[in-house]
Amino acid sequence: MRQFLTRVISCLACTAAAFAQSPVVGVGTFIHVVANLDKTMQFYGDGLGLELNGAPGPRTFSANAVVENLYDAKGSQSRVAVFKIPGSPLGAEFAEFKDAVQKPFRPRIQDPGASLLTIPVRDVGSVMAKLKEDGAPATKGAVVTDPDGFFVHLVEGTSGAKLSLTVDSTDRTLGLFRDLLGFQIAKGSIQDGRRGAGSRSSTTKVPGTEFDVEFVEYRSRDRKVVIPGIHDPGAGVLRLIVRSVDSLLPTLKAAGFPVVSAGGETVSIGARHVVILRDPDNFFVQIFDQPNSAPNLTPAPK
Repeated sequence: MRQFLTRVISCLACTAAAFAQSPVVGVGTFIHVVANLDKTMQFYGDGLGLELNGAPGPRTFSANAVVENLYDAKGSQSRVAVFKIPGSPLGAEFAEFKDAVQKPFRPRIQDPGASLLTIPVRDVGSVMAKLKEDGAPATKGAVVTDPDGFFVHLVEGTSGAKLSLTVDSTDRTLGLFRDLLGFQIAKGSIQDGRRGAGSRSSTTKVPGTEFDVEFVEYRSRDRKVVIPGIHDPGAGVLRLIVRSVDSLLPTLKAAGFPVVSAGGETVSIGARHVVILRDPDNFFVQIFDQPNSAPNLTPAPK
């Protein structure tokens, strides 16, 4: 018994040490760039029944220097809506740009850079029926696509949200997210075939949270590499709250995460810094300084 307790205490100490060293301390929002915010709000609000942050009603376009620099969209205007995801620290954020050069990005589920967001709803059957009535295309099972082609997996309940990202190489991606960002790989989560024949998947947790991010590699399917722009409709961005953007950024750049924000520079929001990078699978990651006080892991405003 004493040996068992010693092993348990040692394991907990290692876990605590790993968390203390992790540059990531939480998760903010999963950001979708969309072509028409009104249609998106109807899909996620009226269709899925998600709760909107802030006042109800349509959002208006405005110029915002922070957003223009962050998304390398100088001279553009933008509008944003954020929805709460039940039982999750992750929020769903949607941004529409105008007066910016854009090209729609619509990857297939097996293409690197594609994403699938699992969202809990009260009644999958009734939600699917409502979406079908509204003309939303369904794939198979309880998977649907939103107006911009993002894949959404519906599960019944008040928890169970998860983000799945399609990658070109599971080993490479795990090395980057585990070794550089401190993502914790769930024991026994690396599996072959869970997403179909020829697939390989692994589940990780964002440091400081219980939120799962799954990485999926489709080995046997036809895969096409498409490189989206950061403000292209269909582009996805995961916001991570970090201890220090300035300390972490050189490490990520050296590992092959190029900065896509204007001029390759960070953007200041008060005393905090934020920047967007492209990962090797053409998915975007935003790193945002934690507040100076105790970490506030609620979705941060743009």
